Amino acid sequence: MTVAVDTVRDLDSGVTTVRLDGELTFASAAGVRTALNKCASECPTAVIVDMTGLEVAKPALLAVFATAAQRAAVQWEVALLLCCVRPDIAGMMSAFRVFGEVYGSHHAAVAAVRGWTPRWRHQRFPPLPTSAALARRIVAQACVDWDLPTLQVRATLVVSELASNAINHAGTDFHVTISYLGRYLRVAVQDGSTALPPLINDLPGDPAAAESGRGLNIVEAVASAWNAVPTPAGKIVWSLFRADSHGLLDGSGGPRREHPDPQDVVETLACAAAVTGEYSPLLRNLSDREAEVLRYLPTMLTTGEIAADMHVSINTVKAHVRSIYSKLSVSRRHDAVFIAYERGMLP
Repeated sequence: MTVAVDTVRDLDSGVTTVRLDGELTFASAAGVRTALNKCASECPTAVIVDMTGLEVAKPALLAVFATAAQRAAVQWEVALLLCCVRPDIAGMMSAFRVFGEVYGSHHAAVAAVRGWTPRWRHQRFPPLPTSAALARRIVAQACVDWDLPTLQVRATLVVSELASNAINHAGTDFHVTISYLGRYLRVAVQDGSTALPPLINDLPGDPAAAESGRGLNIVEAVASAWNAVPTPAGKIVWSLFRADSHGLLDGSGGPRREHPDPQDVVETLACAAAVTGEYSPLLRNLSDREAEVLRYLPTMLTTGEIAADMHVSINTVKAHVRSIYSKLSVSRRHDAVFIAYERGMLP
């Protein structure tokens, strides 16, 4: 039996709701984990998991939600909230410390998100040439209001390209959303076309090439990450910009926004190993600092950015990385991440 995953993205609140229906088994757990990680990577204001129709074959399978919550908090600073959990399943969750309150209804979970008032703006535009300039204006103003001066140029450039694509290729009304949760600024444009504009190289000698037609090449060049997500009525193209230390939020005022303690991560990964049965003793051999560095490796961060986030020197991070490579018997970051996932060392 599989678990049906229904994802709903609310542009008005910025909340992504994932509704699960079916039986969570060893076979279906991987698909649920992938769906939750994908939703969190889009940096919504929160991910709410509606478990009304979910049955759980074994208590250990709930580690899927524990590790997804850890990863969402650590990598994206996105809160993952659970709601509508059956009483028997709620009792099974007591073993996982990462879960705070489990909400009785979807409405209660949404109200909790509204209570900590994330930085989120949304506006709808008609498919007119002037709309691109208006989209740039609201993104630029958001960067000013949220004290993100270093991101203003890149963010406005990207929203200009995405808005122009919506105007010229989709020809429908489009929505622009901007959010800032503390680690990343997210800029997204949703339109009514399912077709993704291609990556287009500038054509030498074409006068228009300097002004337009650069498409997603611009997004790829200046954003920290981007992707396109199909929706029932079209698509959302989103991009992320990592904030520097000047603009980082303090993490207060939101549910489960803090960085988990490295030891909590290790313990949670150990619980997650019950799902795969592949928990490696290598994880126990990592120091607390090495375990902390390991969870950064799947991200897009450079060694320098990891060092800044951990408040240590670059050489310290490099030393930990070398030790991790040695213990995993690999020589490349990509291979280390692959082995860590395969052995249950990463959620």
